[in-house]
Amino acid sequence: MAGLTLRPWEHADALSLVRAYEDPDIHRWHSRSMSLTEAQSWVAYELDRWEQERGGGWVIARAGSLLGRIAIGSLALDEARAEVSYWVLPESRGRGVATLALGAIADWAFDEVGFHRLELDHSTSNAASCRVTTKAGFVPEGTKRSQALHLDGWHDMHAHGLLAHDARPRGRDV
Repeated sequence: MAGLTLRPWEHADALSLVRAYEDPDIHRWHSRSMSLTEAQSWVAYELDRWEQERGGGWVIARAGSLLGRIAIGSLALDEARAEVSYWVLPESRGRGVATLALGAIADWAFDEVGFHRLELDHSTSNAASCRVTTKAGFVPEGTKRSQALHLDGWHDMHAHGLLAHDARPRGRDV
C-alpha cells in the first residue's frame, strides 16, 4: 500500500469527515452522524488534544486524500498505556490500509514515544476489525460483556492488547 501517510487533521478535512460518518458501517460502529459544524469542532478538538496530553488523531491519507482515521486515546502516561481506534472509508477497505496504519502507530508509540502497552476493543460482530487488529500483531485477550452501546443495542467487545516487546510485523510502508 505504497504512498500512505499519517498526518494531522486540517480544517479542510471537515467535509470529508461529514462524508465518512454518512457511511453506514462507520455510523454503525461509532453510533453517530456528524454535521459540518460538528465536524469543524471535532477537527479543532483533534488538533488540541495532543497538546493537552489527552490523545491524538491522524488522517490516514494518500496523495492528500483522506482514506481513514487512526487515533490514540485514553492515555495513562504514568503506566505508558493507551487505547487505539480507527476507521477506513468504504473505497479503501480490504486493501490493507487499516492494518498498515495500525502497525505504523504501534511502531511509533513503542519505538519513539516509549509506550509499554496499547489496547484496542471492537464489537464481537465486527469480524473485519478483528482481522485488522490481529494482522497488526495485537493479541486477543478476551471479551468484555455488554461494554459498548451501538445503534442496535449493547455489544460485547473483543479486547486486544499489544506490548512493546511483542513480536509484530515490521517494514510497513506508512
